[in-house]
Amino acid sequence: MKQVPERTCICCREKKYKGLLLRMAVHEGGLVFDRAQKKPGRGYYLCRDPKCIDRCLNEKHLKKVIKRGFSELAELKESMKREVGC
Repeated sequence: MKQVPERTCICCREKKYKGLLLRMAVHEGGLVFDRAQKKPGRGYYLCRDPKCIDRCLNEKHLKKVIKRGFSELAELKESMKREVGC
């Protein structure tokens, strides 16, 4: 039987199946929304809950988790919210 990979949300710390989470990746010097979950680079996962997205995609939280700052957070947040239908 094939094992299904689990990942942990960087905000609520809940473990869920990888396909149920949204992935961000550090790619080409920036943080990007990785819809296909295939981009190279360090990946970070978030729940599809809009509250979790809002809470986690603020500069203070991301700097703490990812250990660097990013300027395009508003664009990243909007693309993730469109994905979950908010």
